[in-house]
Formats: sequence, C-alpha cells, structure tokens
Amino acid sequence: MRDLPKAAASLAVAALCATPFARRAAADETYVSASSTTSLLYNGDNRSVAKDQVGSVVDDDWGAGYEHLTLQGGWKQFRAQLRVDGAYFYLSPSPADVALKLVGERTPGASTESDAVYFRRVLNQTGIELSNRYIHWFYPTKYAVSHQGSRHELTVGDFYAELGRGLVLSVRKQDEVATDTSIRGVRALWRAGGAGGPRVRALLLGGSMNPLRIDETSGRYLGTTGEARPGYLAVTEAGMPTSVSTDFVPRPTAAYAPDSVAGAQLTLSMNSLTLATQASLLQRQEPLGLDQSRASRRVLTASQSLHMPALAEVVDAYFEGAVQYHDSSRALGYDLLGFGLYAAVSYTAKRFTVVAEGKHYRGIYPLRANIDLGSAREFSAVQYSVPPNTLPVWADYELGDFNTCTTGGRTRGDLPITQNFAVFAWVGYYQSWAESVSNLACVTSRENRNQAWDLAVGPRGRWAGGDGHAEATLGTRIDRADRLIALTNGNSTHDFYRENYLRYDLVHPLAKKYAIQFQGRARLRRQTLGGPDGPWAEGENAIALTWPWALTTSVGIEYDTSPLSPRTYLHGLVHWRMSSSNSLALFVGQRRGAMRCVAGVCRRYPPFEGARLDLTVQF
Repeated sequence: MRDLPKAAASLAVAALCATPFARRAAADETYVSASSTTSLLYNGDNRSVAKDQVGSVVDDDWGAGYEHLTLQGGWKQFRAQLRVDGAYFYLSPSPADVALKLVGERTPGASTESDAVYFRRVLNQTGIELSNRYIHWFYPTKYAVSHQGSRHELTVGDFYAELGRGLVLSVRKQDEVATDTSIRGVRALWRAGGAGGPRVRALLLGGSMNPLRIDETSGRYLGTTGEARPGYLAVTEAGMPTSVSTDFVPRPTAAYAPDSVAGAQLTLSMNSLTLATQASLLQRQEPLGLDQSRASRRVLTASQSLHMPALAEVVDAYFEGAVQYHDSSRALGYDLLGFGLYAAVSYTAKRFTVVAEGKHYRGIYPLRANIDLGSAREFSAVQYSVPPNTLPVWADYELGDFNTCTTGGRTRGDLPITQNFAVFAWVGYYQSWAESVSNLACVTSRENRNQAWDLAVGPRGRWAGGDGHAEATLGTRIDRADRLIALTNGNSTHDFYRENYLRYDLVHPLAKKYAIQFQGRARLRRQTLGGPDGPWAEGENAIALTWPWALTTSVGIEYDTSPLSPRTYLHGLVHWRMSSSNSLALFVGQRRGAMRCVAGVCRRYPPFEGARLDLTVQF
C-alpha cells in the first residue's frame, strides 16, 4: 500500500473521520457516526545548528498530508469502531540532493577525505536514514467490536488498559507526546455484587501491543518484517506497515517487534475500601535494544493496591506495592527482581487542602516498546507502564533513569485567602541512584546518588464570575550528585542540574464575551552532563484573542539561548470552531525543538518551521 495511486485513493476515501473510541451511547441506541481529521503541512528549513550531519538536512523541505478516519456504530449492546490512518508525502528530500548540499557546506581543510569519497559516504548514510521516512501508508490503526451487558463487557480488537496507578500497566492515548498505544486482542470484564454489599470486579486481557506507526513530526514510520510476526501476530499485524526494501537497504530489518501481553485484575470493594490485585506479563521477541527495559525476554509485574476514598470524609488515601521480575536480561546477563512502593494521601478541610505523594522504587522499570532506536529514535516514548513520579505533570527535569531507583516524594498545600484568591506551594525531596550514572542493578551506594529538591510557590485567582482567572508558579529544581563531576575546564562540581522557572496563565474577559489570554513560561537552566557549557535561558510566551465561541487567534515567541539552538522562534495560530465538533486550525511559523513530558512520559520534538492546516469534521 505504499505506491502513489493507492495512497491518494486512501486519502480521498479517508475524508470521513478521526478521534477513536470517543462516543458512548445508551444500551438500546442504534447509531452510526464518522469523523475526520485531515492535516496538511510543510516543513522548511528548521534552522538546525548541527553541521556536516545527515540528520540536520533530511528533516528540511518536506511536506505531507495526513488523514485519520474513524467510523463508529452501535446496535443494542454491541459497539464497533474502526480507525484508519493515511500518510501521503508530496515533497521529500532525495539522498543525492542531501549529499550535494553537505558537500557544498564542507569546511575547507576539516578533513582529508576527497569530495567524491565524502559524497558517496554521505549518499549511503542518507539513503539508509530515508529508508523508513516519507513513505506513503494507509493502514487500519485501531478497530474493535464489543458487547456490554449489565454484568459483563467483552471486547475483541483494540482497547486501552490501566492496572494500578501505572506501575503494572498503562496503555492509553497521550496526545501531548503524540502517542496512542492500545492492546489488540481480547478484554473480558465481569462484575458482581452491589446494592449495599461487597462488589467484585474481575478483568482479563491479552493480545499484542499496538502503538501508532507513523510519527507526524518527522515523517518516520515504524515497520516490522515477516520474521517479527510469528504465530498469532500475523493476524494482529495484518495490514500494518512493514519495513520495505530500497536501493540502500535491500534487506530491511524490523524497527519494531510487537510485544505480547497478558494481564489480570481482581478488585473487591466494600463501603469506603477498595482492594485490588493486578499483574501483567510482557513477552518479547528477540530484544532490539540493550537498555534494561527493552533487553529482557519476559517481564512480570504484579502489585497489590489499597484505596480508601472517604476516610472521615476529609481524607483520601491510596497505597500500592509492586514487584517486577526481568527474565534473561541481555543488559545485565542475569535475572533482575525489583520492587516499588507508592502512596498518595490527600486531606481536604473547608479552607485548606494538602496532597502528599511518596515513592520508593528499586529496579522498577517502565515497560518500553521493543523498538530499534537506531532506526526509529522518534518512537522512544512508546511504553506500556508509567510508574508515578509524584512531580507536576509537565516536569521534564528527571534525567537518565532517575525514576527506576529512587526514594522521595512531594507535598503540596492549597490555602484559600478569600473566596476568589488562593496561594499554593509544594516541596519535594528525592534521592536517585540512576540519574547521573548507569546503574541497571540499582546499587544504592553514595557514589551513585543524586539528591534533588523541588520547590514552588504561586497565587491563583478568579474574577468576573469565574470567566477571568490567573495562576502563576515560581519554582526551582536543585539536583546535586554526592560525587564530584569533572568539568571540561578542568574543575569539578557537585551540581548536576539546576533550574529556576516561572509559569503563568491569565485569561481576562472583554466585552460581549470576548477574552484575551496570556500564557507562557521562562526557564533558567544548567545541566553539567549532556548540556551546553554554562547556563542557558529558554521559554515561550503567547497572546491569544478569543471571539465568542467561534474564533481564536494567537501569536507567540519562543527563545533559547543555548548555543545548540537558534535564539528566537515566532509563530501565529488561527483556530475556527465551525460547530461543537467541526473546526479548522492554521499554524504558521516556527517552534523550537524541545523535550515535552506528560506524567513522566517524555519525548524530544524536533524544531519546526513552516505551516500546518488541520481540519476536523464529524458526520
């Protein structure tokens, strides 16, 4: 399905629909719906400062059309969903053009290699890099049929799953980091009890993991091979993208080998107490990576949780203890047994709220997808579990494998001063033995330890009946290693990472329901290992005007004083809501490359300079 006629036809057919599994209907309703998100983008020169590198050229001057089509239907207790995705690249770089450009940009005298030899070497590197980028695809992204009864649910196809607070399994959609992973298999749920008595809930699930296969920010796709589809995977992977042969890669290998999973959960609820036992078994094919989370053939994770949501009507408490067993780890050469403890307690009084979270992990790893990052690095964020990190959802300053071998927590307090004004603050303290060193076995020696403080304070207010509101956060992160870290100038320091930041969001209503919004953040950062020499500042600021319900326009500026990036980025956005379910958005300008995180799941976005048009329609 990669030739031009089929790709063009697929995009034409796909002018029907796009947000999967969103609609819920009454048990006796019969319905059919369709939705479509169509995107057209052009990425020009994104001003990458890397020189003499293939990667700094192949992500310039390319354009694509993306289509996400979703069909949904229901009849009595049956539901059916189908989503298909299409990608058509109307413009992409060629290996010869990239090689010629790099030859023209060579620094005289930088190498003894002749231009002809250099050209052939770069031509081959570019051909390999482009072997799984900018290729047309149309494939069945998600599909499912389900039956929902009063006591049971049965789903065959794609579904999401959350066992525990993410320690055991967390397979779901996360738009902020452009991931949408599901399990393609069978899910069965059974419920019993109720009417004032104990309630029992039993869940069984199994199948193969199904992440999104096309990364829209880079044009890269995730392909498998016939060898990576043994047994039942030939069925679950039918129609999905495969690695293709090119002049530069005549015998392609798999960038992704689908993982298999089995899971179960038994929940007992009575009065204000819920006990849950859950477990997952991840079965891999031959691992494609050598890091601990990807190098084990089998990973068994199990936990016991206790939730007390209404203690004395003011306290909510959650506790979970987990164990994780890695069988036949290629990274260590032996099996690994880890454990983790997580707790969250909140207290709410009339004028005060306190939330405390704590964690104690020893060798607890996220279940990362079996992906060859050498050929598909853009998919590094795909993972099937998310151990809680107890930080703000946007935090991106836990580096390395910080959260796999750590002890610590954070406490936040919210204090109303008046009916419309409050202040909040938090303090967090953590120790990690896997942030500044590689420590797969989680050896808790002082030479491996980092100690980090996370502090913040801010006001929050509202006015005009709640139509106007504002919040600001002023915070700092201080992360120091117990050992001395050598600097490039010959000195040494205990400072591993430091940051001071300000985040703000203000919405003020204007006449006739118009509104103006100011939003942004400013950061001053320093990273001793892996960062630029010396501190740097970065951030973004945007101003938006909203007309009654239908139209929003915004302009923004981003900046980065790191020598690894250009200094400023400008952009504008127009978003027109034609109805509650139909919209049109146009982005024109630049965005800087940056790490973005959501609750501990992080991915690095490449810089962008160009335009993007998104049309969403529901039928």
